[in-house]
Amino acid sequence: YVSIPTAYVEQYKDQPNVSYFTNGNVDYCYINTESENPVWGNVNFRLALNYALDREEYNLLANNGVYSPYNALCFPGLQGKDGKTYGETYDVDSYAYPMTGDVDKANEYLNKALEELGIASASDIEIEFVTTDNETNKRIAEVLQERWQNTLGIKVNIRQVTYSEIYGEVYPNMDYEIGYAGWGPDYDDPYTYLELFRSDVDWYTPYGNAEVDALLDATQTETDLNARMDMLNEAEQILIADGAWVPLQARTAYYILDEDV
Repeated sequence: YVSIPTAYVEQYKDQPNVSYFTNGNVDYCYINTESENPVWGNVNFRLALNYALDREEYNLLANNGVYSPYNALCFPGLQGKDGKTYGETYDVDSYAYPMTGDVDKANEYLNKALEELGIASASDIEIEFVTTDNETNKRIAEVLQERWQNTLGIKVNIRQVTYSEIYGEVYPNMDYEIGYAGWGPDYDDPYTYLELFRSDVDWYTPYGNAEVDALLDATQTETDLNARMDMLNEAEQILIADGAWVPLQARTAYYILDEDV
């Protein structure tokens, strides 16, 4: 058995001993809402970034179309209600960011942010995107940089560090503005994704929302499983409305299995 890097999927995917599965990993951009750069504390600026992104285009350019573009947080293949998956239980597209983006709406949010922040022009905004120094992550950062600069007129600088630095120093010490990362589920439940955004969990982002905290607390004692699932989904919707992060993709893992196995 060997996994196939995304760059080589096109070369191998049609071979008879190649298969794939969605592994539950979702990739996104963490946001340091307490950064010294004031734009990150502004919900309208965060929403502008999300609406400016065409995730289908991004996935083709950054991942050769291997992964699935995704616009929310909780992996759709999780268990949901009444034997259905999470994605079958809830119509994510009805409350998540539009998969192909919305440039007009993005600029509406940006103009609101400029007014609230007292910034004269989008060109006066400069942000820093941090990522690791491997080629895959560099490509992802450059695709996002191009999209945000061309759509919103802001300036995006890329800072590359090593893998050990980003997870050993940069994220734990909140030494960043926005950065690329992701999460794989520890168990089959939306809480494994949502708890990362609790006020009392500093998992690489200082974001906090009292309403989200209260909902997540309530799910720990709610015995009606369907009601509990609705609480978790409500928490996800609040995070989306608040622009707590920038969702990008759900991973598909391709692999080659020896024919003798």
